[in-house]
Amino acid sequence: MFLKEHIKQICVVGGGNAAQVVGALLGQARENGSAVRCSILAPFGDEAQRLTDSAKPNGGITLENPDGSFTKGMPDIITNDPEKALKDTQIVLLPLPLFAMPPMLKLIEPHLEPGTWVGALPAQGGFQWIANSILDTSPTGKGIKVFGFDKLPYNCRTVEYGKLVKVFGYKEDLALACIPHDTEIASRMASTISAVIPKLKMYTVPSFLVITLATSNQCIHPARMYGLFAKEPTRDRVPLFYEEMDDYSAQLIGSVSDETLAIARGLEKTAKETGGELDLSGVLSIRDSTMKVYEVEDSSSLAKVFATCTGFLGIRTPMKQSTTTDGKTIYEVDWNCRYFTEDIPALCVLRGLAQIAGVEVPTIDMLIRWAQKHFSEPYEFLKEDGKLNEDHQKLMYTPQYWGISTAEELLKFHGALRA
Repeated sequence: MFLKEHIKQICVVGGGNAAQVVGALLGQARENGSAVRCSILAPFGDEAQRLTDSAKPNGGITLENPDGSFTKGMPDIITNDPEKALKDTQIVLLPLPLFAMPPMLKLIEPHLEPGTWVGALPAQGGFQWIANSILDTSPTGKGIKVFGFDKLPYNCRTVEYGKLVKVFGYKEDLALACIPHDTEIASRMASTISAVIPKLKMYTVPSFLVITLATSNQCIHPARMYGLFAKEPTRDRVPLFYEEMDDYSAQLIGSVSDETLAIARGLEKTAKETGGELDLSGVLSIRDSTMKVYEVEDSSSLAKVFATCTGFLGIRTPMKQSTTTDGKTIYEVDWNCRYFTEDIPALCVLRGLAQIAGVEVPTIDMLIRWAQKHFSEPYEFLKEDGKLNEDHQKLMYTPQYWGISTAEELLKFHGALRA
């Protein structure tokens, strides 16, 4: 197992918003004396070349921080070559959308050195099952250690690719879990990652299911989009996603949060009845989890928590500009944004866990049914009879997709069955 002094290089996979933030933070730390190198593996199209062409003349990637200050740092390596990016790497970070996880894990797998730590930021949507199906986690094989964060550490948007990223908020206190489950390994990971990556203070939770059930993006984004657009999918301007939060949207978000907590309690009860033990007390309500990592000016209601959360200021709703037949500019819902493509499959994972726990989740069901009609390739995640679709291609990443349909199978995977 790695200690801080063993970490020589961290590889960040992808060239998106969060990857640029990590690259800048590690690059500046290196300039300030850190011995940890940073490589960015950007394998999509000409992403690596564009990132290099922008960052290098600029002297690095610049971050505009929430307080108005600036951070600039240059990754040591930017490449589309996995062998080059992963050579001498101890930690791999995957700040990627859920759909990109399987192909990226398959891309890096042959180049991972034994014992490498591979983690998702965040690890919602059943990342533990995806990673376990692709990576060699066996102690007698490569012994890859898989970990996940409960949240993406940064709310950020690219202003100018490879040059400037605006960071709306840093989430420094984040939960971490690992597979194969091992309390000592998870603690070592949390302390080491906190020591080598700036602006992170990790703590551990006793089960990866705490990460899967985290009331984060999948709890917020679909419910807010429904509140905004279920009745009218167009606007004459782009609303602020959080600062203009209305009571109805907040009520929906609160309902998803309540149903998620009900799933956690149901799984704990089912575990005990099955001869296992699950501690999912780390699954917090959306109100508590938001206030744990952000400054909030008004906590009098859930709508006010979101509207006055400093880490959410300025974030706009994902919409596409369009023109009506009479030449008027309007804005339409972007059905291909990650609030749907990422977070609806993650809701399906919660729905699959609810089925195992025997818990009804009417709000989650409603959001899945509403969104599944609008995908560019429509998926019937939930059938008309209210059951999960048995077609594996349409199940996405629910536990049932991976052959986990009973409490015993779920507990066995997560090391929660009593001997």
